[in-house]
Amino acid sequence: MYDIAIIGAGPAGLSGALIADSVGMSTCLIESGPIGGTVAKIGHVTNFLSDATTGPELVARWQSALDATTCDLIRDHVEGLSPTENGWRMQLRSG
Repeated sequence: MYDIAIIGAGPAGLSGALIADSVGMSTCLIESGPIGGTVAKIGHVTNFLSDATTGPELVARWQSALDATTCDLIRDHVEGLSPTENGWRMQLRSG
């Protein structure tokens, strides 16, 4: 059970997970593909949040920041969501 579950570890998902963790929310980030999504393939980025200048460099910084949190990174694929009395239940491909 988590306060927040984020599906997708692209720029928005990573940012959301880092912010949620920073305010003390129990957080999981679910991603079946590469961390950073397509940003990892971009040769040059205009980045207002750090001095990273390439997609892979930015993704490496995100990964480092994520490693320093209590956020659980779940390497799986979400196949379904269903409402429960207290929130949502996710069905993962792995069961």
